[in-house]
Amino acid sequence: MDIFFGQIYLEPDAVFPFSFKFNGWLTEQVARHVVDSDGFRGAYPGIMRLGFRISARKGLESVDLRGPTIFKRAKDIEFTIFVPHNKNRFQTAEDLQPIVDALLAGVIDALNKLFIDSSELKNHASEIVKDFKNIPGLLKEETPA
Repeated sequence: MDIFFGQIYLEPDAVFPFSFKFNGWLTEQVARHVVDSDGFRGAYPGIMRLGFRISARKGLESVDLRGPTIFKRAKDIEFTIFVPHNKNRFQTAEDLQPIVDALLAGVIDALNKLFIDSSELKNHASEIVKDFKNIPGLLKEETPA
């Protein structure tokens, strides 16, 4: 089973400055700690890819996990993870560590809904969040006004 992440922002002022490299990095981190399961295969036969869409929403108190949406033709199953955006601006990787933590919590919830063992990811989540701030290129570079 392939895992992928993408970003889609529906509110203009609720955006996280994650780069496209972040999507690949997070895919790598999650895939490293997730193993396909018979429960998933039994419940969703023929599904080959598991996708997570990252989004933000103002006014949320906690992560809002939407899905799964099943795309039979593409053999995908996808979730959208809406993360609270309660700050005007995220300037540093440290500012975004709680967001990465919330994203991982949403992924773990989704895995549990799909009968996929999330214990390995849960055990490594804090390490993944700490590593996030030390990897260059995971945030979009700001362009001068």
